Parts: sequence; structure tokens; C-alpha cells
Amino acid sequence: MQTFTRLFSIITFLLSLGFIAQALPTQARGAALAVRQYEAPATYGGSDPSYGSPSYGNDNNNNKNGMPALDVRGVMVALDTNLAPHINTLAAATDIAAAQVSAMAIVTEIKSVVAKVQGVIVAVDASVVVEIAQIYVNIVIAIVSALASLVGKLGLTVCISLIAQIEVCMHLLLLTLNVCISGFLKACIKLCVNLDAKVLLDMKSCNLQLLIAILRLVIN
Repeated sequence: MQTFTRLFSIITFLLSLGFIAQALPTQARGAALAVRQYEAPATYGGSDPSYGSPSYGNDNNNNKNGMPALDVRGVMVALDTNLAPHINTLAAATDIAAAQVSAMAIVTEIKSVVAKVQGVIVAVDASVVVEIAQIYVNIVIAIVSALASLVGKLGLTVCISLIAQIEVCMHLLLLTLNVCISGFLKACIKLCVNLDAKVLLDMKSCNLQLLIAILRLVIN
């Protein structure tokens, strides 16, 4: 009985130490919060008329000089340049692991542009809309060619997940640019009317249904 009592006492003591150890950080944080003081901004309730007043840009996201706040054409040119080496390595990949690395690099570049363009609305000349649309279509053609090369080596089943990741990003980029630039999707559709038959067949072989549908491509 005495042995049991001693054992129980030891266990209770150890548990108590555990509870104390757990409580210490909470107490420390509580103490820190207790001594922390809130300092209101100097202009709070003061005479600064700008305090608390919302700031809005104009409808076209133009700067004070009337120029677009974001050079979308420049952003797309940079995207085309940045994607080129990743698309080349994707086409040259001989195993899915290497292909996945290139695919993730492509996805990252596209997502970066989507983040820049999202929420921006610019008014540009019709000729500039066509230029930007042509850059997008050129990127699509390059990616489709690389994916078709990969599928030819590894098979569609092996590549389907990788393809889907890239296609979803390209689809998102198209939708985002269409919000940013009025008539962008329409310009892309017109440009795709003249796509080479091989590009269309490659899109079909890679099962790029999202892009085929939104670009209104007819593939026999």
C-alpha cells in the first residue's frame, strides 16, 4: 500500500511539473500582453482630412499622366521570354519527374502574371489588343507542341495530371486578360481560326478540352 502511495505521489508530481511547463508560455504571453500599450496613429481623430478617406483609382487604372498603370503588353512579352526555356526543357524531358519540374516552372510563371493582371482594367487600341492576343496564342502553340512531344514519349495517361495543371493556368490567364482588356478573348478566337492543322491535332491528342472549348476550336 505504501509503495502504491509513493508511486502515485511521484506520478502526481511529474504530472504537475508537466502542467506547470505548459502553463508557463501562456502566462508569459499574458504578461507581455498586459504591459503592451496601444499607440493610436498621430492623425487619428486629428485634422488630417485624408485620414479614413478611401482612395479609388479611375476606371481604367490610369496614372496621372493618362497612361496605363500596367503595361500588359510588356508583361506578356516578358512572360513569353520567361516561359521559353521551361517549354524547351519540357519538350526535351524523357521522364515524368523531369517534365513535372518544367511544368511547375511554367505554372509558376503564368500564375505570377495572373496575379499582376488580376483586378486591373486597361483601355488600349484595338491593334494593341491583337498584339497581346497574338502573344498569348503563340504561347499556347509553343506549350501545345511541347506537351505533344512529351505525350508521344510517355503517353497521355502518364502526362494527364501535368497537362491539366498547365491547361488550367492558361485558361485562367485567358479569362483574366479578357477582364483586363475588353475584346481580348474575341481577338484570340479570331487568331485561332488560322491555327495550323497539326496544332489542332496536338491539342486533341493532349486532351486540352478547356482551351479547345473557350477558343471555339473545331477539331475533326
